[in-house]
Formats: sequence, C-alpha cells, structure tokens
Amino acid sequence: MYYKGASFRKITQHVAQFYGMKVTHVAILKWVRKFSELIDQYITGLTPQLSGVWNCDEMKTEMVHEEPINGERFYWLWNALDNQSRYLVASHLTRGRAH
Repeated sequence: MYYKGASFRKITQHVAQFYGMKVTHVAILKWVRKFSELIDQYITGLTPQLSGVWNCDEMKTEMVHEEPINGERFYWLWNALDNQSRYLVASHLTRGRAH
C-alpha cells in the first residue's frame, strides 16, 4: 500500500479495519524499511532472461513539484522493456521529446 501512495497512517487504518490489528505508523515504517531491504538483496542476485527484442515507450507526465520552465511542467518518460519478459531494461526522463 505504501508503494501505491498510501500514507503510514492510512495503512494503519486499513490494517485495523480489515485485519483487526492495531499497529502504529512507526511499526509500518519499520516494516517498509525491513522488507524493502530484503527485496533489494533478493533482486540484486537476479539475472533477467531477456529475449533480445526490446520495445520502447514514451509517456508525457506532469511534475507538479518542479518549477516550470517556460511555463511547462511536463516531462517525457522513456522506457525500454524486454518483449517477452516485460523486464524494464532502461528508463530515462527528459524535458522534451527532442532530447
């Protein structure tokens, strides 16, 4: 839930409502740190099986926390994915399409 944008306090409310467990937002923070580290260790050891064919995609996205340049808040997100595994091979963010 945290990686989908929910706050620690919202997660505590969800856990209480659906699982009947009372936990603090500090406990949720500790869980996120602990399991993020475990996942990072696991992922570091993986070697993706790539097909050799990549698909590239672009997406225009607004960055509301950034100061506009010439009135523009939009960026372009470029992703390269393996055709079969859908593994994210590369990602790049630019201010415009001409980069």
